[in-house]
Amino acid sequence: NVVAKASLSCRLDLQLLTRQMRNATLAKNFCMAVVKLRSPPTTAMFFVSGKRVVTGARTVGESKVATRKVVKMVKKVGFPAVLEGWEVVNVVGAGSVGHLLDLPALDIEFDRIIRAGGEFEVHYSVELFPGLTCKVREVPRCSFVVFTSGKVNVMGAKSAEEVKERWEWFLPFL
Repeated sequence: NVVAKASLSCRLDLQLLTRQMRNATLAKNFCMAVVKLRSPPTTAMFFVSGKRVVTGARTVGESKVATRKVVKMVKKVGFPAVLEGWEVVNVVGAGSVGHLLDLPALDIEFDRIIRAGGEFEVHYSVELFPGLTCKVREVPRCSFVVFTSGKVNVMGAKSAEEVKERWEWFLPFL
């Protein structure tokens, strides 16, 4: 999952936007308009300030395509939208170690590593969340969520290469 942000360099009337655009809804709780695209399957969120976020893309390329599509849609409604400052904010990856994991034992092992000067912090409380969360302090910073099933999510990377690099770094700890 790739999340990217940019500015459209103009203020937006969200009610007009949602009336004129297909697949657009107004999320009043968050003061934003939400547009679902079918191809690529992504969601774009627009704010009054002209800022927008595209999420759900599988690749950076898909995110760029979705961004170009929504800018065209905004222009068709009549706003003088010009794309500025496009950047990837977050790339999320998912993987599996291929076997079940004992999270309580892993939590104890991570505590031992941290006391020995490890470069991450770990949170595990099965009553609150079924996964073990591990946040890496060193650059590039990212987080891992580890589940008993052996599934692992990598979050906070800026590219697919960074996800792969972090996965390879973290795998020996499991």
